[in-house]
Amino acid sequence: MKKSASVWLLLGASLVAQSTSDAPRIGRVDRDPATLTETELARGGAGTYVPGELVVRLDPRLSDDAQARIIDGLGMKVRLRYDLLRAWWLETDPSVDVEALCRRLSDDPRVEYAHANYYGKRRVVPNDPSFAQCWGLNNTGQTIGAVVGSADADIDAPEAWNLRHDATNILIATVDSGALRTHPDLSPNVWVNPADPVDGIDNDGNGLVDDVNGWAYDVNSNNVTDTDGHGSNVMGTMAARGNNGIGGSGVCWEAKVILCKDGNATPSVAASAAGIQYAAQKGAKVCNFSTGYGATAQALMQTAVNAAQTAGMVICVAAGNGSNNIDGGTLDVPAEFTNSNLLVVAASNNTDGRASFTSWGPVSVDIAAPGDNIYTTTVAGGYGLASGTSFASPLAAGCVALVRASAPSLTAVQAIDVIKNTADVKAVWNGFTATGKRINLFAALTSVATPQFTLAFSEPTPQTALIAVTNATPNTQLFILISLTAAVPQGSGPIFGLPSEVFFQLTQPLGAQPFHVLASATGTYSLSVPGVPVGLYAEGRAIAFNGSAVTALTPITSLTF
Repeated sequence: MKKSASVWLLLGASLVAQSTSDAPRIGRVDRDPATLTETELARGGAGTYVPGELVVRLDPRLSDDAQARIIDGLGMKVRLRYDLLRAWWLETDPSVDVEALCRRLSDDPRVEYAHANYYGKRRVVPNDPSFAQCWGLNNTGQTIGAVVGSADADIDAPEAWNLRHDATNILIATVDSGALRTHPDLSPNVWVNPADPVDGIDNDGNGLVDDVNGWAYDVNSNNVTDTDGHGSNVMGTMAARGNNGIGGSGVCWEAKVILCKDGNATPSVAASAAGIQYAAQKGAKVCNFSTGYGATAQALMQTAVNAAQTAGMVICVAAGNGSNNIDGGTLDVPAEFTNSNLLVVAASNNTDGRASFTSWGPVSVDIAAPGDNIYTTTVAGGYGLASGTSFASPLAAGCVALVRASAPSLTAVQAIDVIKNTADVKAVWNGFTATGKRINLFAALTSVATPQFTLAFSEPTPQTALIAVTNATPNTQLFILISLTAAVPQGSGPIFGLPSEVFFQLTQPLGAQPFHVLASATGTYSLSVPGVPVGLYAEGRAIAFNGSAVTALTPITSLTF
């Protein structure tokens, strides 16, 4: 019987796989990858990865040149060199037993990990389109899918939009199947790369020619148009244009969304990681990821999430649609990662209950958001209903985007904390998510909105000055700076732009101490300065400070005693 196997040659510092011509096509997919179950994907094995493709990460202590020489010695085609992740997406002959190749590579001490390019599974439960309303944004008790809703089982979006609906001062990204860029509710909110217009030239020098709206890593092209439908549903949930007289609305009325395409119904981990890297390198503050992988895809995805965390990017992750507890058992990637920049989201329904399909996890899953029968944009150019944690996640991503747009100085961890700390406690989620809560956008934006407060002087008793401050924003540091001087013309008092310690020195000669308070709630704060001589001129203003920058100033207020 003729032997059919791969022949391994150790050549100096190189490891090369040579395949006999009649070697079996071990990685061939014998059925549609979209039909693979999450259990099959988690276990890996033949059929669960792209034939002839693998990802390799060498010891990061090796120089770029040394890494390039090692990879060149493998004799494989480089599909992508991940600059930020310092990893490699490689192609070999489809007949090669990729998993055996990766095991052999992993034995090399210079290799941190090597694994096949595994398929993932979108977090979606299909539902036929029907006439609907955006109950997740504003639930008035309307009937959705024959279920009468519960009023206010939503994220309080209309109330929140009074504070902010525009997120165009930051970048958002989706790593998905692209989006229908010609859809009238999506087109205005698709990001346009200012550094690389369509001219056939790689103007921004990132190795991608004309990546004007993002990049399709599944086909290595700038054509990020959706043909699957999932990505168009996701983008519409997060950022369909609002208040334009057509269709429905996403969480963000105005946005700049980078489209990172990682495949259609069956993405690959190499393409997903490349999309996350692209978004991080472009400076996206928020990224939605509505896909799950099995444990076999852990290494590269962990590297990508780590890089995104270092870059300060929040990644909103769908918890999954297995109606199961994802904590423990087979690793769910990346939902079970412990990175601080991940917000893992389960799906609630229009009665504020748990959607029947949603996965959960009291450790891994952070929070819930509407995700059942969500009215959103479709790849056909219209609108319909979509269900799955795939749509709870972008709804959460839209909320994070508005929070970070309102308070750009927030770190990724701080932005996530805002979402979690201000969410509504729901008993139905107790023990099913880490917070036991469902997102409330209005409460989140209220907590970071520009402080609304006033400063006033009064003279209830002789020789006493009272300063009343009303602060409408919790947890704002208020500095009440007061100068007491001999009566002088209006506006000629101290320069309030001076550092506080300088300002303090200006006030102290007259015995008046500047007033400082941490306002823990809306209320009135006062300072009594006894012994103010008649004819003394007082001038002051209140300043809100978030720890790194002044966020608001009241007008200068004055009083002559």
